[in-house]
Parts: sequence; structure tokens; C-alpha cells
Amino acid sequence: MSVQDFCAIFLTIRYVEQEIVGDDTTALESVLQADVWRHKLIQEEAEINAKLESLEKKPAAADVELEDGTQGDSEATTALNTEKDDLAARLGDIQKKLVDMEAETGPARAGLLLAGLGFSDADQKQATRAFSGGWRMRLALARALFVKPDVSNVACS
Repeated sequence: MSVQDFCAIFLTIRYVEQEIVGDDTTALESVLQADVWRHKLIQEEAEINAKLESLEKKPAAADVELEDGTQGDSEATTALNTEKDDLAARLGDIQKKLVDMEAETGPARAGLLLAGLGFSDADQKQATRAFSGGWRMRLALARALFVKPDVSNVACS
């Protein structure tokens, strides 16, 4: 196999932790956060939406009347509109990626995985610190399976 052939192959490899650290994150949210690309894109989408919302609240410089009675700077308005357009384009790219990866199905898929591993609906809403080591190992397994890896490495000791 040539180097080019090898590089053309894309594999997702997931290492399964022996057990996850217990904290205030719910079991369901812990599984959802395992897909780092989905998580990152959702966070970026929220940040861009907030930024766009704040830009929409800014009055356009051309709409502001200056002290001498003239209208504001059209260059500032152009810059503001360019920034909005750039953010809107990036938002569109993010939303396309989220649709392509079926991010909206994440909570349902994570819930089904957890249910298949014995977690009730109530358990899925509990903080990870509430679970014993064996249950945390099941959470680690659910996290690995959620990202649909091509290869998984389970540590045994």
C-alpha cells in the first residue's frame, strides 16, 4: 500500500477510558460531549448567534445623526454589514456541518445507547458523580459508541 493510499483512508479511533470522572455533568450530557466536533460546532453556533444578535442591536453608523446635523460614516456601516455577512456565512457553514452529521439526533441516540446499557430515564438525568465505578465504565462505553468509531481500544487492567 502506498503512502497516498494509506493517507486516503480515514479511520475514527476511540480509546475507551476505564471510567469517566464523576462531576455535575449529567449522564446524557456526558455522552453528548463525547462527540467533540458536534459539541464544538454547537458552541460556535451559539457564539455566532449571540454576536449577530448584538450586531443587530447596534445602530448603523449611517443611521446616526452627528452633532453637525450630517449623517454618520458610511464606511463604518459597510464594515458592520461586512462583519454581519461574514458571520452569517460562517453560521451557514456550521449549520450545514451539523445537518450533515445529524447533530439534531444526538440526544435521542445518546438516550438509546444509555438505555441499552441499563440506564433508566431518571439515571440519564443524574450527575455522573452519583454513579459507582461500574456504572461510570458503562458511561465510558456509551461515550465511545456514541461517536461511531471504526476502531475502539478498551483498556483492561
